[in-house]
Amino acid sequence: MIIYGSHPCHHAIKNRAKDIQEIYTIKGHNSHVINNYLPEILKRKIVYLSENDFLKHVSNATTHQNIAIKIDNKPYKNLESLRNLGPNSVIAILDGIVDPQNLGTIIRNAAAMNVTHIITQSKSSCHITPSAVKVASGGYEYVDMVSVTNITQSIKQLKSYGYWTVAFDETGEKNIFDIEMNGKICLIFGAEGTGIRRLVLDNSDFIVKIPTSSSFPTLNVSASVAIAFYESMRQKLSK
Repeated sequence: MIIYGSHPCHHAIKNRAKDIQEIYTIKGHNSHVINNYLPEILKRKIVYLSENDFLKHVSNATTHQNIAIKIDNKPYKNLESLRNLGPNSVIAILDGIVDPQNLGTIIRNAAAMNVTHIITQSKSSCHITPSAVKVASGGYEYVDMVSVTNITQSIKQLKSYGYWTVAFDETGEKNIFDIEMNGKICLIFGAEGTGIRRLVLDNSDFIVKIPTSSSFPTLNVSASVAIAFYESMRQKLSK
């Protein structure tokens, strides 16, 4: 994968230097700055390119800040790896979210609010893309992705590991402030428009909603996720 932008590249250098194959920059566009902050082991991996060649590497993205990195993909984790997380772990399931922008924003929110893993379905869901990594603004290096074939079966397995599952849906009878999110928690979110699928809702322990204005009740899914992540962190810190 080729990632780009100052924040994603900085955090990749900080956390996964051994996985970096090449570092691209545009010759003459303050490229000496990149050279100055790189560790010695990576300086030999710098490739200076013309502007046209650089833009080909980043698919003509405009917000690249003159740096891109060719790096090994982070491997997806398997569900079994969540069995032995700590007693106050928070993870998330995304049911049918297909927009890379939303995925990137959710990953960034997760990194900021101690959500360690995000579970997606291998089919009918967005996968990690360079644009999602860019939007995550470095957060991708701090959150592990888990790919599963069946979300409903995965929820049942997570329950056997001790997780409480909380689905966020406007049909919920309780609101987010009515439940305690202590212990091992899995927060579940659906795609905009279609929401969480019925079978997934039926297998969740709680269905809750986020209270909003009666005159304009709708929230973008990434905004809903941020609120839920923050509330889970707030409750755990208050304990």
